[in-house]
Amino acid sequence: MIVTAIFKARPGKETELRNELHGGASASWNESGVLGYYVHELIDQPGTFMNVEVYENEAAFQSHLETPHVKSFIGKLDDLLAEPLTVYQGKALFGGEFEGCSLTCRIPSLCDVYYRSSAIRKFWKESLLRTQ
Repeated sequence: MIVTAIFKARPGKETELRNELHGGASASWNESGVLGYYVHELIDQPGTFMNVEVYENEAAFQSHLETPHVKSFIGKLDDLLAEPLTVYQGKALFGGEFEGCSLTCRIPSLCDVYYRSSAIRKFWKESLLRTQ
């Protein structure tokens, strides 16, 4: 299961939101059933962040929502966000392992995720090519 969440910071709250997202990601990386948890800042919209979260299944996602760090973070969103949180949930229809993650991968954290979405694979492949 893949979850994508979009967070648009209130003006002046960008750093605080970035720090909260980093703390939440760090706490999530060791959760059972979390296969990948990545935070991005949109290139064309500074202060807008996108989480790409990969869970083993729906139960793992529901368990994640019940953790103290997620509940704490959700309680801060009214103060941090300029717009309501947008969340998309998806399930894999087809896909395969991202062939660009090899010994030459310059971003090791990207190499441990099984990318199930062709759009995500294309995005990461283009991003990796730009960094080489």
